[in-house]
Amino acid sequence: MGEVEARPDGDGWVQWLVDARLGAEHLTTFVYRLDAGNRSAAHRHPSEEVVYVLDGECEATRGDVADTIGTGDSLSVPAGVGHAFRNPSSGPLLLFAVMAPLIDRPPGPPVAIPRPTREGEATVTLMGERSFQLLAGPQTGCREITQFIGLIPPGRAPLHAHPHEECVYVLSGRGRLWMGEEVAGELSPGSAVFIPIGLRHSLENTDAREVLKVLGVFSPAGSPAAKLPSE
Repeated sequence: MGEVEARPDGDGWVQWLVDARLGAEHLTTFVYRLDAGNRSAAHRHPSEEVVYVLDGECEATRGDVADTIGTGDSLSVPAGVGHAFRNPSSGPLLLFAVMAPLIDRPPGPPVAIPRPTREGEATVTLMGERSFQLLAGPQTGCREITQFIGLIPPGRAPLHAHPHEECVYVLSGRGRLWMGEEVAGELSPGSAVFIPIGLRHSLENTDAREVLKVLGVFSPAGSPAAKLPSE
């Protein structure tokens, strides 16, 4: 948590949120802004990438597959596939992106280009009083990353820890992050939190009038409900 500098990047800017400087071994996450009418340079990564449209419209090209996605939609790029993004609108395009490198694993066989997940398409899964919607993961063809929307009602969840590295980005609402029995920080739209494997934590929705809506990404891929045994 804390203020993150936006750095110029071509025809927009990038905010690096989680990377090795925070001790991450599985995830890199960032917010990318592309100004109206502009296009990113075609590029490819040795890592899998999943993007979520925070705001705007995006024309995405992955290999020879072209899609147009908008606010609330998700799209994944298999490792090694050339891709580019274009903003066809008159306003800025904001993307939340996560990349997961292969950690001590050999490259797998080529992967087909997955179809996008549109806002509202994902099935809502109940987890106690909370719920989540899976946007990307093994069920959509991702090998390394799971991406989901979490909907948190007023109140605080029990402390828990996951067998994966996680980044949580607040889309709407307000709350608190707890690390153990200590408050680690206040949450508001645009807040980003990095949670290492095994760290006991919980999120609290402090607004009795509104659901706390978060975008979660983690690696290794799996279920958002996966937890480590309590000590």
